[in-house]
Amino acid sequence: MKAARRFLLSLALVASRESRPARFESVEGRFSVQAPAALEPYDKDVDLGGGFRATAHAFVGMSDGVIYTALYMDCPRDKVDMSERALRSSGGQTVSVTHSEPVRLGPYSGREEEIHVRDAKTSIVIHQRWIYAGGRLYQLTAIHPPGQPLPPAARAFLDSLSVRP
Repeated sequence: MKAARRFLLSLALVASRESRPARFESVEGRFSVQAPAALEPYDKDVDLGGGFRATAHAFVGMSDGVIYTALYMDCPRDKVDMSERALRSSGGQTVSVTHSEPVRLGPYSGREEEIHVRDAKTSIVIHQRWIYAGGRLYQLTAIHPPGQPLPPAARAFLDSLSVRP
């Protein structure tokens, strides 16, 4: 969907200035992460289908050419579709999930994925981890150009999510 691409481009603009590492805590979001860059807020209303809309509360930063996002969104579990089918519905883009495995964070479940996205002008790799906990979707992403391995700082970021009920 073109809205997803516009959202990623908006995140890139917010993250365009490099910053330094910090522990980031969102009191309202009830989570914290160890971010390789300072994270700036960016909120976006999203249509989850069936007339259900929610606000995605994203925090975005950039370090060493990698865009980092930490996002939370309140929504019913049945509205969370992070499937490959949903990813492939992005119009005009070639999307391939090259790695996907279940993950747990205490009692909460989710997935970690590596996704390659390509269209006529852009090619990116998205490493994401998402967890659904207590009526809330949490998603961490590290976005970088293809041909680069996931930096150790990005792995540490994805592994650092802590949520509070």
